[in-house]
Amino acid sequence: MARIAISLHAVRIYQALRRAAGQWLTNRELAERVSCVSERTVRAYTRSWAKRGLIEEARLFPSPRYRWSEAGERRNADYVRELDWAAAALDSAPKPSSREACTESVPPLVARLDALREQISQGRMFEDSTEILRQARDERAAEL
Repeated sequence: MARIAISLHAVRIYQALRRAAGQWLTNRELAERVSCVSERTVRAYTRSWAKRGLIEEARLFPSPRYRWSEAGERRNADYVRELDWAAAALDSAPKPSSREACTESVPPLVARLDALREQISQGRMFEDSTEILRQARDERAAEL
């Protein structure tokens, strides 16, 4: 299995785009929805993901708008699966206090993600774990 590095910022931006459910958002609007991620970082991810086809881009003046692409999700299934696993690891991590919110410790999240990968490689998770993760993601989105 190819190893894809997923940052905490990528997970947060991904979750915000998924929660937006078809809304067109500017980089500034996305940055406002995501805690502890600057507009510049959001812009870097949206540019990269638009080139990859993961999100749709509408080039409007004065700033482009983006939304999640279901077709792009199917084309980039491996990357989206990694984002789902990282999101699951992030959701199961203890929630930091408000003062620590922007300085979360990433190594425990990496360890949880590696443990999930190990379980999958050993066949200890269901074959349809992607569907289970997708259902959990949709339930979280519905709660918000």
